[in-house]
Amino acid sequence: MDYVLYFSIINMSFLFHKKGRKIMSNIWKIIALLVAISMILLYAPGLVRIFIG
Repeated sequence: MDYVLYFSIINMSFLFHKKGRKIMSNIWKIIALLVAISMILLYAPGLVRIFIG
């Protein structure tokens, strides 16, 4: 049990570093972009046919 707690504290410290926050910010931007694109493609079915031809 102590190992699990130690491991989670070590990994959580990544979020508090300046570089870690920048990486996490970029990951969230990529996820948000993928979600937005998937929503556009799912809710506008005619749009897919335009791209395919």
